[in-house]
Amino acid sequence: MMKRPIIIVGAGTGGHVFPAISLAETLLEKGEHIFILTDSRASSYWPIAWDNIKLLPIQPLRKNFKGIFTFIVSLLVSSFLCLRLFWRLKPSVVVTFGGYPTLPALGAAFLLRISIILHEQNAVAGRVNHLFSRFAKYLAFSWPETKNLPSYPSLKLVMTGLPVRRSIAELHKRRYHPPQKDDVVKVLILGGSQGTQIFNALIPETISLLPENLQRRLEIFHQCRQETLSSVALAYEKTSVKVNLQSFFKDIPKLFSTVDFVISRSGASTLGEVATGGLPAIFVPYQQAKDDHQTVNALNFEKKGAAWTIPQSQFTSARLKYMLEAVLENPEILLGASESLNCLKSHDASQKLADLILNIVLTPNRARKRTKIL
Repeated sequence: MMKRPIIIVGAGTGGHVFPAISLAETLLEKGEHIFILTDSRASSYWPIAWDNIKLLPIQPLRKNFKGIFTFIVSLLVSSFLCLRLFWRLKPSVVVTFGGYPTLPALGAAFLLRISIILHEQNAVAGRVNHLFSRFAKYLAFSWPETKNLPSYPSLKLVMTGLPVRRSIAELHKRRYHPPQKDDVVKVLILGGSQGTQIFNALIPETISLLPENLQRRLEIFHQCRQETLSSVALAYEKTSVKVNLQSFFKDIPKLFSTVDFVISRSGASTLGEVATGGLPAIFVPYQQAKDDHQTVNALNFEKKGAAWTIPQSQFTSARLKYMLEAVLENPEILLGASESLNCLKSHDASQKLADLILNIVLTPNRARKRTKIL
């Protein structure tokens, strides 16, 4: 008899999707039957070979009449599709990773009395997770100091850590070796799944202000959008650095083993991978992130001495130049930051979350009491 499937919902940005992929891989290895729900924005992240993926037509909410109308219609259509799918598949549990694209699946799971597990990637609990936490069996979270966690008698809070891609998780035992004085310092620049124009303009400009001898000691690996590659390459031509520009670096684990530190946004997925890889980082939080969660994420790392945070409003050439000169002249400061990351590594988070899910799957079915809506 075929096992009842486990529904995994990972959609929207990479920060919601990469942990979902990690969990899916772990459950497949354990012989579980899984089914994936995602949206068009996130479809390219999922492995092409997987045939158990369904796209929901859910659209982002725009703050105008047309945008609101489109969102409501797409939400209703997606909710109907989830109800029909869940009725047919009879899943044992629905696991979601936050964000508005999970709303249809969560609503359908609630109506059909299917067990719900929520996972929170950020250091401040998101709105959708908060909304549905009263109907969930578990809310798994990623960081010890996560803020705004809900509290209901029926809800169990479990810190599993943040699931990271298998290839990244394998780096957790790697010993970080900082560059020696006068060595070439290799820097990885990541804009996150939403990209960032400010990095493309300000970083080459800042490097051009460094003394020539320091410029020659930098090797840059810069990820930017395809349409900006030419303009960014032109900006770097005014410097003396060796630069590798890509719209997408396919082998991030190899890069993590190569570079000395990272300049990046502070989305949850990036933080989890940077921590597990033991890489020091300069974080520039995306200031339009919901509930300013990227700032909270980054400051949690900075408090532990594991990273440096620059608010976007203060991300200037003068500030970045000062930090780059400090690293180039005293590279040993990177070792201290790397060692501070040890308490933030989450290489076994997928296993912990999978065990939590299987605790529900392997428990004899019992009617789930409907939680009273306040």
